[in-house]
Amino acid sequence: MCPCGQLPRRCGQPAARRARGDRPGRACPRGQPRRTGRDRPGRTCPCGQPRPRRLGQLPTNARALLLALVLGTLPLAAALAPPVEGLVIATEHYPKAIGVCFLVTAAMLGFAEWRTRRQQRPQEVPRPLQALLIGLAQLVAILPGISRSGSTIAAAMALGLGRLPAARFSFLLAIPAILGASLKEALGLMKHGLPAADPLAFIVGFLVSFVVGVATLRVLLVLLVRVGVLPFVPYLVVLGLAVLALG
Repeated sequence: MCPCGQLPRRCGQPAARRARGDRPGRACPRGQPRRTGRDRPGRTCPCGQPRPRRLGQLPTNARALLLALVLGTLPLAAALAPPVEGLVIATEHYPKAIGVCFLVTAAMLGFAEWRTRRQQRPQEVPRPLQALLIGLAQLVAILPGISRSGSTIAAAMALGLGRLPAARFSFLLAIPAILGASLKEALGLMKHGLPAADPLAFIVGFLVSFVVGVATLRVLLVLLVRVGVLPFVPYLVVLGLAVLALG
């Protein structure tokens, strides 16, 4: 039933035959033909009112986003493997390797910006395979010199997402990564004994970091929407070449 309160066939006005995949002979109670597929965003009735959703049912985009976040987090499990941890620790002692990682990040951002400008209709939510690839980009970012947010945003943009959806997915993907890293550090502290410290210092530090993080995120989102990621490329190139020269 349409939110207008009438059944589709009660208005007596036949609907015009439409494109493939639509149902001919069905009309909105107010006489407007029903839209289907991409022309029906948010599954709304042609009269402009949203279709009623079952109790507890998530919107389609929300379910797809939740699935993408789960799939994108799975590759991080490889970071717990001892060989991967050893590779990260070994890379930290070689400045030239870090300089190469800066250049890799610059190349990813430059390619992502070029790819985005050629897209006609960017996606809002990554598909399952795309989410896994973005998760792999986040796994590579455990190497020093490769930005986690930069690699995931670049991967999302290169795979077809717009700037704002890519940034949104990247920051949502950071939540389980940060929680997992925090849990690992907490377990390590509990194993070796907690250091004596004032609880007030932890509370103040958490509040300050939260406020600064929110403000920084807001500025970064504005920059991404207005100018994209291209301005970060020259900075990373200069920084990478400087580290290679001095390392």
